[in-house]
Amino acid sequence: MRDADARRSLKADLERLHCRVHQPEDPPLFTREPRSAMKPVHWRWSELEPLLERIGREMAIGSGGQRRTLRLANPGLPFGTTPTFWGSIQVILPGEVAEAHRHTANALRFIMKGHGATTTVDGARFAMNEGDLVLTPGGTWHDHEHRGERPMIWLDVLDISLMHALHASFFDPYEAQVQPVRAEPRQSALVYRYGQAIEYPSMSTLAMKLHRLNPGSRTERRRHTGSKLLYFFRGAGTTRIEDRSHAWTEGDFIAIPPWTWHEHAAAEDAVVFEVNDTPAMKALGYYREETRGETRGETS
Repeated sequence: MRDADARRSLKADLERLHCRVHQPEDPPLFTREPRSAMKPVHWRWSELEPLLERIGREMAIGSGGQRRTLRLANPGLPFGTTPTFWGSIQVILPGEVAEAHRHTANALRFIMKGHGATTTVDGARFAMNEGDLVLTPGGTWHDHEHRGERPMIWLDVLDISLMHALHASFFDPYEAQVQPVRAEPRQSALVYRYGQAIEYPSMSTLAMKLHRLNPGSRTERRRHTGSKLLYFFRGAGTTRIEDRSHAWTEGDFIAIPPWTWHEHAAAEDAVVFEVNDTPAMKALGYYREETRGETRGETS
């Protein structure tokens, strides 16, 4: 940069007026391909389970809608699991109530372990059992009650990282611990029972899939804009991210950064729950994917 000294000399004068020019030490505004600070992370159930047992013993569910959750924090990011959403594991004990509230962020819950809890969304109560998926669109009142005999554990995913980046957070606690129940529907577009669906209807910012992998099968190597979180509900296998392989078993999680080559192989019958931010990327016109050298882009 031939004018580097001139740019540096301008810096102090510009800052007084809240202005800037590109400086030699600044990272580039545009890159040939996406460069994400997000890191691939593999959380192992063998290490998560003792932590969940501990927070179940030592942490209380607070007032005002506070939950008991273990956040899956990405070491490359200041906030969240991926640049657009965070995943956390919620623990609720028998007899407990996670108080009613509502917020801007879209949320979903994949039930990892247990039976006997219910969630009420805008007055409609639903049972939650292992393998079920429950959607809680942004702005809906929701609370959870556990009437079973053993602790329940589920994955919470919220597009809270995107919401924070857009400075669009609203939150309201409900006037009581729980909201009145006006219906107990047998079927609903908010709840999907285990085995009912492979690819679920998308929310406005998040998409969910349930992959079933046969022993010895291998998925196509691919990369795409946007990020994803995988929960290995059943089975065992390996996921290769760029040049590193991760051997996973039941209960593990893996976060995959944007525009990162990845593929999966199953060592036995496997069921994998995936959450990604493809709907947000497509709505903004930023979605692009590549498989075996072929690149495709999509716009809204």
